[in-house]
Amino acid sequence: MFRISRALAPCAILLGLFPAALSCGTRVVPTVPRIPTPAELTRTVIPRHGRFVRISEPVVGIGRLVNGETATLSVRSRNDVNILFVASSGDIVDGDNVASSSSFVADREDEYFLYFVGGLGQRDDVSISLEVAAGDAAPTARPQYVLLDFDGTDRVELSSGVERVGLAETDLKAFGETVDERELLGQIQSTVEKLICERLQAIFAPYAIHVIMEQENAGGNSYSTVYFTQNEGPLSGDTFETVTPASATDDDDCAACILYGEAGPDLGNGRLDDDAIVYVGSFVGIPPTSISDWVNLMAHAAAHEIGHLLGLQHIRRSTDIMWGRFDVGFLRDIGFGRGQVVINEQLVEFLFQNPERYLERIVGLSP
Repeated sequence: MFRISRALAPCAILLGLFPAALSCGTRVVPTVPRIPTPAELTRTVIPRHGRFVRISEPVVGIGRLVNGETATLSVRSRNDVNILFVASSGDIVDGDNVASSSSFVADREDEYFLYFVGGLGQRDDVSISLEVAAGDAAPTARPQYVLLDFDGTDRVELSSGVERVGLAETDLKAFGETVDERELLGQIQSTVEKLICERLQAIFAPYAIHVIMEQENAGGNSYSTVYFTQNEGPLSGDTFETVTPASATDDDDCAACILYGEAGPDLGNGRLDDDAIVYVGSFVGIPPTSISDWVNLMAHAAAHEIGHLLGLQHIRRSTDIMWGRFDVGFLRDIGFGRGQVVINEQLVEFLFQNPERYLERIVGLSP
């Protein structure tokens, strides 16, 4: 299914041996369009007088804040408003789903902006007031615990109202291609689950994100849950992200999908007890070649959904965990990196996701 054409190999060899032969004299350097800054896209800066200002543009400024200053927004709107706090570089530094008010503490001096996810419709009728308080406050980081549920003992109800079962009720034997593979996977299922947990712990090791397999290990703290369940195809009302193969993207029931996930982005990680689901389907016809392939595919799918639970968006980097489609690249050891943001499958050119800065603010660094 995933083949790299060998037809281009000789060309690569020729390019290496005879680079001069391919020169045409004048070198043409392609021009790269310059990405606008948030400041260049901003026509409105919200004054700090505390009076409400009607907002009609998707990007507005809130001015320069110094380290420790707190910007408090009061919002009037018919609907909750999804807001990203953005630095002058375009990097997302925080976010919130705002019903009435939200506060943002600057962790460095910079010009800051608000980006309204999904834009603003006329029916939203959004007005915002801004007040800024001086001080030496620090952003409030809250450690996140994530429980992995493989066994289906906790039934999970999806947006469609239909329950799914855990892997242990069907076991991994169902996902093998040959009899030998099915028997092997049935024997090592618990080992695979442990390795998935260890891989996720390694991915999130720099941050105060604790991936666990037993509720007791949360120490009484709230925790989010990632359910691993059998892929029966998404039902009406479900949202899902196709992983592999890419050719199955347009299938209504996604019956050919190997792996996909479901999670609602939680801007700013306001909830510490939300859920995500990783659906595992049949690997028949595209068998992973090793146990590490199995582990990487499922661990990286889970890491992607955990990223959404923490408030991370999709980005335009196919070698990154937050790439919008899981694909064969998930077999490799990949991580979180900076990249341009894609929201609702549309590139937001000036908006960048910097997971290192964002996660440090939201959950804090590992002790």
